[in-house]
Amino acid sequence: YRRQKRMTSVIPGPPQLPLVGNMFNVKRSAEDMPKNMIKRANEYGKAVKAIVDSSEEITKGNDYDLLLPWLGRGLLLNTGDAWRARRRLLTPTFHFSQLDTYISAMNRHSKVLVDEILIDRVDSKFDLYPLIKLCSLDIICETAMGKELNAQHNPAQPYVTAVSRMAQMAVETLSKPYLWSRTIRKLIGHEQQFMNYVNTARNFTQGVIEERRSALERGEVEQNKRAFLDMLLMQSGDARLSTEDLKDEVET
Repeated sequence: YRRQKRMTSVIPGPPQLPLVGNMFNVKRSAEDMPKNMIKRANEYGKAVKAIVDSSEEITKGNDYDLLLPWLGRGLLLNTGDAWRARRRLLTPTFHFSQLDTYISAMNRHSKVLVDEILIDRVDSKFDLYPLIKLCSLDIICETAMGKELNAQHNPAQPYVTAVSRMAQMAVETLSKPYLWSRTIRKLIGHEQQFMNYVNTARNFTQGVIEERRSALERGEVEQNKRAFLDMLLMQSGDARLSTEDLKDEVET
């Protein structure tokens, strides 16, 4: 703790209290948190730019350990030489020519949102976020996994629920200090519930991996309709990507 205090004291930032630091300055409502983050970034952003832009300081903080069971050692949570090797491997999958092939999926699912989901809500006031989230999930699942999820018309399916709840529980854990203890999370059933959702998501992804691998072997995937997962499967032999590695990257 003393070492952290000593090192952070040379970085410009808001005054801290002993032990709790800036905990009481953190805004937690959906409206106030982004405004507060932008305010802090404008005040102190230049001070941390060297760290954020660094290609050496790539190890995430302990906060991200919450996501390890779900995302594994994908590109977000990997570090060191393993991260660099994986980054080199994944770079071609994000080439503009590959991203261009995803536009039709983006257009199709966006059209579902506008023409089928929102059409009945014209001139009414409602929360757009959950609907945008489902549309985004449909787009991501098709472009990342080659899987038609149809979340917009079927939002209660297990995978959709698992992804939504894991994200909510991770934010809840970060914003409630008593949940920082894994022992407490286990005692109140929080950890078990989270892991149930993790298993649902990763089992779904594994099933999709097996489907796409078989489809590729049978030559059923058109070149201009290859998903992110297809690109990984096509080079997984040379790169020695295991099924767990593939799940980590697809989940991420």
